[in-house]
Amino acid sequence: MDRGTVVISKAGHDKLERMVVVRVLNEREVLVMDGKTRTIEHLKKKNIKHLQKTNRSIDIEKIEHLNNHSEINAYVRKELKLLGN
Repeated sequence: MDRGTVVISKAGHDKLERMVVVRVLNEREVLVMDGKTRTIEHLKKKNIKHLQKTNRSIDIEKIEHLNNHSEINAYVRKELKLLGN
């Protein structure tokens, strides 16, 4: 699973929520965010078994050029909404 991949949670309290992979920790775990409850300040560690990969992605490199956390969260929310969240 690559950075920027849009995924859907299959387990947990966030089941059926769309999120984006921000960082790959290892072959089993990734950090995800949705810009709402899971912000850049509070990333969620998820087992990839609990995620359904979609064929969509967002330009995760763009967040490195944004100035602050609120801009990053807004960008991710907007991109996920455009993709159907």
